[in-house]
This record gives sequence, structure tokens and C-alpha cells, in this order.
Amino acid sequence: MLFDYIYRSTCLFELVFQRLFWLKTARIQIDCLNYELGAKVSFPDSVLKAAVAIFYMDYEDLQQTLSILESETGLALPSVKNAANASIAGTEIEFDWRATEQLRLSLSGVWLDATYDLLLSNDILYPELGQRDYSGNRLVRAPKWQFNTGAEYSIPLVGEWLLIMRVDYAWQDKVYYDYFNNDAVSQDSYCLLNLTASIETMDARWQFLIFVRNTRNELYLNHAHDVNGAPQQLTGTVVQDLAIIYELNNKFKQ
Repeated sequence: MLFDYIYRSTCLFELVFQRLFWLKTARIQIDCLNYELGAKVSFPDSVLKAAVAIFYMDYEDLQQTLSILESETGLALPSVKNAANASIAGTEIEFDWRATEQLRLSLSGVWLDATYDLLLSNDILYPELGQRDYSGNRLVRAPKWQFNTGAEYSIPLVGEWLLIMRVDYAWQDKVYYDYFNNDAVSQDSYCLLNLTASIETMDARWQFLIFVRNTRNELYLNHAHDVNGAPQQLTGTVVQDLAIIYELNNKFKQ
């Protein structure tokens, strides 16, 4: 989250202006202008806490791996250059509600409008078409929507021990893995469901935890790109990470 919670019944507004520079070894400069405006509020006794942020980022000379047409061979070969302008506008919102002494609910969401404002490149699939304009395409790995929600319930046990059960659900919109926005090199929207159960002391010094990740055994791409310009030949990382994880934790007193 862009903004941390405050623990009093008040509201805080924050405006951030940043101008960032990254200097590369070849002394090529990337220029990013970043604006952020946020608000956060905590109601009495911290029963309900909320935070919201809106932001805008304006990039110049963003590095991209372009396809440059070689005149001698007629092939479009990859080359990393500072060759793109891009902008990202977004909103992030988060709620945390302690419904009862034992039940806690959370909800968060992000909206992104992330596009290339200026990007010229040869299409690796159709090099014969020459240089093309991809301005307006979505940025790589930039889903339009993301949502997360969770519920946690605690049950007092014998002595100073607690049983805590938690469920987390995450949904992500479609992402592209190349700036051509080729559907063959993308991941459609998908969701993940995780479950957690732990037995721990009230001071959290001792904890035994069982975590079940990706309970729906969802299959999704974490990365992909075509091979030699052929969308039928893809390489990347396919994830299907159903797993049960056990942990025993101890925090030593100092």
C-alpha cells in the first residue's frame, strides 16, 4: 500500500511531487515525473481504517527491447534502447474493518491506465511492414484492475494460545507480456485463493502455521515471449503452484 495507516480518529491528506532521474552506464537518461495524492482515515478504536491514493507517472526515454530491421539480412533483431514515452494514471484504495473482537475483514483494489504515449518499432511478426506506431498500447505487465479481499477469524484456546484462520482471494485483470499487445503473448484474468491456519501465543512469540497456496490449482503464465517471431512458439514461465507449507516460528526476546 502506498500509504501507511494512522491510528487516531482523523484524516490526513498528502501531496507528493517527485522528479526522478536514472543514469545508465551509457549515460542515457530516463526521466520520470511522479505525482501522488493520498488520504487516510482511522475511526475511533481503529474499528474501520481506510486509505486511498491517486497517482500519475510520466516517463520519457523509457527503455524497451525494440525490433530493429537489419537492412543487410532483412531480419528484425532485438535491441535495447531508450525509445519510449509512457504514462501511468491510477487509483489505489484499501479498507480494513474489525467487525468483532474475533473477525477482521479487508478489501483493496487498484485501477491502472498504463499506456505508451510514443513507441515506434518493427513488428517482430510482420517485419515486412516496416516501422509501426504502437502508441496507445498497454504497458507490459500492467493489468487494468486488481482486487484483493481477506477474512481472518481468531478463537481463544487454552491459556495464552490463539487459533487464527484466514482466507485470501486475489483477482488480476489481463496482462500483456510484449508491447505489441499480442493476445498469444498474454495472460487472461485469473484468481488465486489461499488459506492459512495458525496456532500462536497472544504475544506472537510462538507460532505454528499451515499455509495452502493456490487452493484452486489455477494455471497461469508468469512470463512469456514468442520465439523467432512465431506466436505458435512461446517460451516463458507457467505457474501451477498448489502447495501446502508448514512453519514453526519463534521470536526470541531481546
